Amino acid sequence: MLKVLKCLSSWFYVEAIPQECIVNSKLLALPFHVLCDRASSSSLHESASDCLCNAIFRCEDLRYYDVLSQVLMDNILKLEEAYYISVTDEDVDKSVNFCRIFTGLSESFIDHLTNSPGVGYGNLKMVDLLLACVSHPQYEVCEITFNFWYRLAEELYSLRDEERTKLFHGHIEKLISLLYQHCQLDTDHDGLPTEDSDFHDFRVKATETIKDAIFIVGPSNCFKNMCVLLGQQTGWEKVEAALFVMSAIARNISPDDDVVVPPVIAALLGLPAQETHIAVRYTCIHLLGELSEWISCHPSMLDGVLNFLQVMLHEKRLSSICALTLQKICSECQDQMAEHFEGLYQIVSMSDSFSLSQDAVFGLLTGISLTLNKVKNEVFAERMSKLCSFHIDGLKKVLHSPENTENMPSPLFWLDRLTVILRNVKVEDKEQHLCLPVAEILWPVLSETFTRYKENVRVVEHCCRTLRFLLRFCGSTTLSLLGPVATQIVTMYQEHPHSCFLYLGSILVDIFGSEMDCSDGLVSMFQAFFPETLKLLQQPNGIVNNPDTIDDMFRLCARYTMKMPGNFLREGLIEPVLMVAMEACKLNHREANASVMKWLCDVIRCGQEQNSEPHCKFMRSLIHARGENLVSGLLNACVSTLSSFLVADAAEVLHELLIFDKKATSVWLQNVLETLSKQNFAGIVPATPQQIADFHTEVTSLSCSSGDFRVLSRTMREFARLYK
Repeated sequence: MLKVLKCLSSWFYVEAIPQECIVNSKLLALPFHVLCDRASSSSLHESASDCLCNAIFRCEDLRYYDVLSQVLMDNILKLEEAYYISVTDEDVDKSVNFCRIFTGLSESFIDHLTNSPGVGYGNLKMVDLLLACVSHPQYEVCEITFNFWYRLAEELYSLRDEERTKLFHGHIEKLISLLYQHCQLDTDHDGLPTEDSDFHDFRVKATETIKDAIFIVGPSNCFKNMCVLLGQQTGWEKVEAALFVMSAIARNISPDDDVVVPPVIAALLGLPAQETHIAVRYTCIHLLGELSEWISCHPSMLDGVLNFLQVMLHEKRLSSICALTLQKICSECQDQMAEHFEGLYQIVSMSDSFSLSQDAVFGLLTGISLTLNKVKNEVFAERMSKLCSFHIDGLKKVLHSPENTENMPSPLFWLDRLTVILRNVKVEDKEQHLCLPVAEILWPVLSETFTRYKENVRVVEHCCRTLRFLLRFCGSTTLSLLGPVATQIVTMYQEHPHSCFLYLGSILVDIFGSEMDCSDGLVSMFQAFFPETLKLLQQPNGIVNNPDTIDDMFRLCARYTMKMPGNFLREGLIEPVLMVAMEACKLNHREANASVMKWLCDVIRCGQEQNSEPHCKFMRSLIHARGENLVSGLLNACVSTLSSFLVADAAEVLHELLIFDKKATSVWLQNVLETLSKQNFAGIVPATPQQIADFHTEVTSLSCSSGDFRVLSRTMREFARLYK
């Protein structure tokens, strides 16, 4: 019987049997008989379930399987009693099988459930069966249904039909009530739920399901229902589960609400710290963070919330969630939190004693940095210097201590914190002079870090990232730093060619490239970078082995082309770069290949410009001289090494060539097509002469519109497949 079921299942899977041949056959009755037989073995039961799941999958297309669909639905709906028997027998495996069948049926007919609920294939009993599965004592069974609830919510939301949505109101209320029960921790659970457990993963998925479906019943109604449950429960695990569900929907509560939320916050702030279970306190803090938008509209609540969090910070197990909640409140209440800078600064400066995780400190620093955006200039300069100086002093201690000093943190510890601050503070151009004091203090320390850790790629990369955000933060006001920064990164690149130096060079070009006084120095920087890069790429498999260098090099070239084309696109400087780009076309690496293709498009567009600028004239002559080599590099890359999803970028370059000079590009393409391999490695002809001719005709007949670019991309992908 097991073999028969597996055979029938495979027939359904490959659509090997017409519905007319199966609906009246005894074969179709077999899986239902097995499922209803209490004595069926687990393996037989699973095979019968697989068989029906494959049949259900085919029934999504009612045009060909309308009769089979009706027979399957009628019989599957009769399996309810068999499902409850499996629950009574505590046979979880069989319950899982039934849940898979019910979920598959409901998902196959999801369009009918939402468009014609209660009619025909929209039979709402399917949803009732899924709720029966959700009510199973084991959350593993419930979890199988989650994708259906997501799809149901998605369909109803797209329909925007209030009457149809109301039909599912009761189902979703029951779903949330059942999830509330499943999310309860064990009564004897001590401490916080561990994040690497299956139950934690289930709670996260349950949260997402509630968020997806909450619009059907309304967040305020659900919040009220949870409040009622809070008032009725005495067990800590039930209180925690109610607060957990409330935290899932808190962001959907209207900020203008004055009825539901205030008593909840009052109850949270009144919790006795020592007598309350740690898990309840943790979820309370998380809920306050989710209510941060509401708090921003009710500033009278803010002081009470901050006092509560300050108390909870002293519990090491709660310190990190407190810090993350403070980040959310700072993000939403930037104006109000600006006056609490000193308190937030004290928390950051004492992060070790609070046992804050690094992520929590990052979150808190993000929050503090956002509040700095709301203060006056004089206050901003003072607070920014104070916040950065604390971390700069910490980095100095690391630099001035012997290597491998016990209990001394890595320089990354301080560099990453400085990066968080610098990337989140926004300063208008007219106020960037306020940033200079920080730059003047920080740059010498970063320079020393580069020197000490120049052989450590990871430290150098993080130091480059910190310097990048410092330069972005200060903008062109740090002109005095351009020389020292450029000199140091060029010198270090010649010793240790880390690609992050190239990326940092592109930041310098982006910031200072428009400054006429800086152009010669920036060009000299490239002339120092390129020989070392070329030496690296000319090694055996140099391009393939160094995709990051290719990526950052052509990002740098793109900045030069955009900011200072007249200085960069000139004879003697650009030709070798173009040769490297043509070789790098074959690199099958998403980011690196995209950078190369983008730069090629940029330089071709410079040649397209019909003006008398020397660099435009030079690029037109260079493209005419190297055009056939470029087309060869593009086409050979597409048919040999590039993945299908990268062909579109190569097509964009070819499209730009067609715009540049369609007649010349047609000739180049014809010549390249004649040189393509006539056989692949297996001796098979990949593309016939007619296919090659058709490809050339289709490409050269296209116009220069964006619509034809999409056609060109598809044409090149199809042609490339012939060679693979």
